Amino acid sequence: MMKKLPRDEKEHAESKFLRAVKAPTKERADQAIRSFGPVMDRYLARFPKKNWVRAYSRIQELAEISSHGAEASMSTALRNSIRNFEPLAMIMGCAKFAKRKIKEMMGDANNWNGVVPPSVQEHIGKHIEKAEVYAEQVEAIPGSDMYEYGVEDSDGPKRVVLSPTMTQTPPECCAFSQMGNGFPCLHSIAVIVEKHGPGNVYKFID
Repeated sequence: MMKKLPRDEKEHAESKFLRAVKAPTKERADQAIRSFGPVMDRYLARFPKKNWVRAYSRIQELAEISSHGAEASMSTALRNSIRNFEPLAMIMGCAKFAKRKIKEMMGDANNWNGVVPPSVQEHIGKHIEKAEVYAEQVEAIPGSDMYEYGVEDSDGPKRVVLSPTMTQTPPECCAFSQMGNGFPCLHSIAVIVEKHGPGNVYKFID
């Protein structure tokens, strides 16, 4: 979650989260949750409260299902903080949530007819949208047989070089094309869309 939060929400995010997790009552937990920033609130709203807020999980007393001897042993262990783990109901809730998500993803994958996985296709779509800002700034460099393009950017012109022989290879351009994630930079995507169309961007992903 912390990686997704903007800078202005990060400072006290962890303490607010733990205050909600460890709250002794639902009311106190809800009070802590109301202090979350908007991004943090939207992120955690994806998960049922019973999976991460102790007050919302159903806790069964161990004494109900244990013998007197075992109960005494566990009581000692609790005082020594040996048995310091989350309620079983929370763990089971997380497991069920993960299982449901996996089934949904499997269903999406089985019904998908695209060339690349749906999550990758969505990621490509977002890159194409961002690259539209350079759509009017793309120009083929004369004599390059349309394998080299110039792209105007606010911090100076960029030179995009496409490989004439290697497929599934991001074009060479700025530092963002060398990040190692296999995706072209936005300048390169603007060039690919200009030359080959948005439906062929996937061919230039490593």
